[in-house]
Amino acid sequence: MASITKMSTEFKSISPLTRNIGLRDSVTENLLIAILQGSVQAGDRFVIQRLADQLGVSATPVREALIELATLGFVEILPNRGAVCLEFGSTELHEIFQIRRILESEAAFDACTRIPIEQLQELHKQLVELSKITETDKSWSENAIATDLALHELIQKFCSNRRLAHEIERYNVLMRAIRQVTENLSNVQLSAVTDHIKIIEAYLAVDAELVRHRMNEHINNSAQGVAKVMFQNLKD
Repeated sequence: MASITKMSTEFKSISPLTRNIGLRDSVTENLLIAILQGSVQAGDRFVIQRLADQLGVSATPVREALIELATLGFVEILPNRGAVCLEFGSTELHEIFQIRRILESEAAFDACTRIPIEQLQELHKQLVELSKITETDKSWSENAIATDLALHELIQKFCSNRRLAHEIERYNVLMRAIRQVTENLSNVQLSAVTDHIKIIEAYLAVDAELVRHRMNEHINNSAQGVAKVMFQNLKD
């Protein structure tokens, strides 16, 4: 529970929305990015109407986004005091990736033999081309993020456990925000491209246990890379 509640302020890093991924998810992602970048910190209070005005939306998606952030552990909703930002640091980041590793590894195992081979082969081709580029830029990062999302969405789509897929969907907004914040700093995305190639090759070999192992390895690698970007003082 947040012990100190600061006076509400206008968060300069929060801009009108431009994304088209669903209004509530767009608001959620925008607020997450502000928290992950540190421009919104523990104890800062979110005022719904003020945020709605800044984002150029009605109060409803802002209220829904704050509720979603509360379920993800980024916000606490206090009776008669509104929503307050909670602490976010290396411990919280580790917990996020620990949960994601459990969810994604199991879903990847479950989806083995279910994903159409043609889609896997096409994605593999795109990833190999990305891995050959030595000078990465913004365009490369955008393409890397797109292929990253494509693979994880395929796994989610062809996972037979709907409850598991739904839980992964809840974390997808959070992972999109993390990708936007880290970009390719410390070669986070470059490492992910290599990991994704290995995962798809395990799928093409129809080796479900290897798929699970490589997804587990990928999530661990991602956690270490993201931690280096967000908390430079962390050691390997």
